[in-house]
Amino acid sequence: MDPEQLQDTVLELQQHQQELQDFQLHQQEQLLQLHQRLLEFEGKQTEDKSAQQMRELRQLHELCYPETRGRNSTMGYQITRDQRIQIRTLRDANWTYQRIATHLKVTHRQVQYAVSARSTSPLPRSGRPAGLTPDQIQQLVEYVISSKEGRRMIFGKIPDKMGWDCSEYTVRYALRRAGFKKYPAVTRLPINDETQQLRLDFAYKHVNWTIDQWKNVLWSAEKWFAHGKPSRVWVTRKPEEEYDQDCIIEEAPKEQGQLFWGCFSALKGKGPGVSWEYGWGSVGPESYYRRVFPTLSDWLDLHPKTAQFYTPDPAPAHAALATLEEVRGRRMAILKFPPSSTDLNPLSTVWTAMRDSIEKSGKTMDGYAMAENLKKAWDEISEDYLRELVESMPARCQAVIDAKGLHTRF
Repeated sequence: MDPEQLQDTVLELQQHQQELQDFQLHQQEQLLQLHQRLLEFEGKQTEDKSAQQMRELRQLHELCYPETRGRNSTMGYQITRDQRIQIRTLRDANWTYQRIATHLKVTHRQVQYAVSARSTSPLPRSGRPAGLTPDQIQQLVEYVISSKEGRRMIFGKIPDKMGWDCSEYTVRYALRRAGFKKYPAVTRLPINDETQQLRLDFAYKHVNWTIDQWKNVLWSAEKWFAHGKPSRVWVTRKPEEEYDQDCIIEEAPKEQGQLFWGCFSALKGKGPGVSWEYGWGSVGPESYYRRVFPTLSDWLDLHPKTAQFYTPDPAPAHAALATLEEVRGRRMAILKFPPSSTDLNPLSTVWTAMRDSIEKSGKTMDGYAMAENLKKAWDEISEDYLRELVESMPARCQAVIDAKGLHTRF
C-alpha cells in the first residue's frame, strides 16, 4: 500500500472513530436530559399525576434504564426532591454510592442518576477541528477541479491558498465527504485539437472492423522502461475522473531505464522481443538497423503480403526509415495510426503486464539484470492473451468515440 493510501486509510478510521465518539456523546447528552425530565416529573406528588403522565413516566424510566423494561413495577424507584438533595450533599462529602444507598434506603441506581443529573450543562465537545461551511466546501471543490494546479495541490497547503484557518485534516475530510480522494495520476501522451480529431476520424473509420480484419494487422512498438518504481504524481479526483485532462500526466519525467522492442500478430503470434543492451551505445538509425531490424525482417517473412503493418504517426526517427522501406519492399500495406494513440495499440497493455509481472515476482527493474528480466517477461506473455488484446480493438475504437477523441481507459 502506498504511503498516501495508508494515510488516507488511517485518517478514515480516525474519522469513523470520531463520529462514533460524537454519537456516543450526543446519546449521553440526551440521556442526561431524560434524567432531568424524570427527576422533575418525579418531584411532583403522585396523586397529582394523571394516568397518561404515569405512562409517560414509565416510558422515560425505560429509556433511561433499559434493564428495567418489562418489569412489573409499582413505581417504587421514585425518590423525592429532598432525597435527591441529600444524595448530592452526601456525595459532595465523598460518601460512596453504596453507602448513600444504604443510609437513605434507596437503590444504587437511584443514587447514580440523582448525582449524574445534577448538572444540565452540555458536555464539552471532543477535539475535532472546526469544519468548513457549505460555502467554503463549494469554494474548495471549485478550486480543486479548476486546474492541474488545483488537482495536484497538497492538502496541507490548501488552507493558506484559500486564506482559511483550518487543518489539513479538515480539508481532507471535507473533500472526502464530497467524493474526492488522492490518486496516482496516469500517464498519457498530450492530445491537442488536431490530434483529437484525427483520433476520432480513425475510430469512426475502424470501429466496425471485424476481428478477422484486426487479426491481419502486424503490431510493433517500443517502450522505455524506467529503472525501479516510476515516480508518481498524486491528484485529487473522484473515482470516475481518472482520465480527466487535469488528472493525467502528459509527459512522464525523464528517468534512466531500458528500451525494449516487441512485435506480434494474431496470424503468426508473438515475434521477437529485443532489450537494448548497454554495450550497444545510444539508439540511432544505424544502431537500430544493425540490432533490431534483422529480427524484424525475419518475422515479416512469416506473413502474407495481405497483412497490414501498424505504424504510429510519427514513427520513432531511428526506426522509421529502415522499417517502412522494408515493409514497402514487401508490398505490405501500412496502417497508419493517429498521434498520441498508444491506447489503440494492444502492445501498450502488454508493457504494463510485463512490468507488473516483474514486480510481482520480486525481480529487479534496475541495472544490467533489467534487460534479461524484460526479455523473460516478454517470453511469458501467452498467445491467448495476445489474441484477447486483438479482439479488444473494436472496444478500443468505441472508447475513443465515447471520449470524443480524448484519453481512454486502455
